[in-house]
Amino acid sequence: MEGVLSSEDLWSSRAPLGEAAVARFGELVAAAARPIDDVRGTAAYRAHALGVLARRTLGWAWDEYRSGRS
Repeated sequence: MEGVLSSEDLWSSRAPLGEAAVARFGELVAAAARPIDDVRGTAAYRAHALGVLARRTLGWAWDEYRSGRS
C-alpha cells in the first residue's frame, strides 16, 4: 500500500483511494491468512470475510485520514 500511496501522491493530496488498490489490499490480507475449517465456517469463507473486512477497514481509516481527524 505504501507504494500506491506514494506513487499516486495520495499522502499529501488526500485523494480517494482507487478501487483497484482497495481490492488488492483485501486480496493480500486474505492470502496472508491461514484460517481453518470447522463447524462454524469453512476456511474459504473465513478468508473471503477477512478480505472484505480488510477493504472496509482500509476505507474507514483512509476516510478518517482524509477528513483530518487522524
